[in-house]
Amino acid sequence: LPPENLLFLIAIIMPDTVTHIGNWAFENDRALEKIYISKNCNMIGQFAIRGTAIKELVIPASVEWINRWAITNNRKLERIIVEEGSKKYCRWFQLPSADYYC
Repeated sequence: LPPENLLFLIAIIMPDTVTHIGNWAFENDRALEKIYISKNCNMIGQFAIRGTAIKELVIPASVEWINRWAITNNRKLERIIVEEGSKKYCRWFQLPSADYYC
C-alpha cells in the first residue's frame, strides 16, 4: 500500500501463515494502535514497527531475529512482552520509557 493509505489502519491481525514482517512494513502509521504478530513470524525487519500509536507489543516465541531499528519511535508504547522461549531482544529496543517483560 502507498504510505498515505497506511494512515487509516488502526489494527493489524496477522494470519499464522505470515513468517516475517518486512522492512518499513508499518513505518509511520500513526493511527496503528494494535499489532497482533503471527505465532509463526520469525523475523522483524528494519523500521518495520516505527512511528505507530501502539501501546503494547507481544513478540512471539517464534521470532528468531529482530533488526535493531525495527521497533523505534513509538511514543505511546508502554510495554513490550517477549514470550518465553524466544531470544532476548530487550537490549535492542530504543524505547527508554517502555517496560520490558522478557
